Parts: sequence; structure tokens; C-alpha cells
Amino acid sequence: MILILKETLEKNGVSISKLKNICGEFTFDLAMLQNQGEIHVDGEKLRPVI
Repeated sequence: MILILKETLEKNGVSISKLKNICGEFTFDLAMLQNQGEIHVDGEKLRPVI
């Protein structure tokens, strides 16, 4: 999933530094979702269903 995100960002011309930040944040949020079943976005708890 992270490889798909990385490739999509590269195709859309996102710089390497921004790409690393985006993928890093996404990886962390995905891990939190899998571990705790929720993520925090703009001060709200979200429990997305995949």
C-alpha cells in the first residue's frame, strides 16, 4: 500500500523531501489504525473501516 502511495506521489511530481514526509506520516497513521483501531485527525478520533 505504501509503495502505491509513493509511486502515485512520484507520478504527480511531488518532491522527494515532501514524498518522504507524506509516506512517513501515512505509515505511522496506518500502523496506529491497525494497532488501536483509530486515528486522530484535526483533534477528532476516527475509526475508519477498510
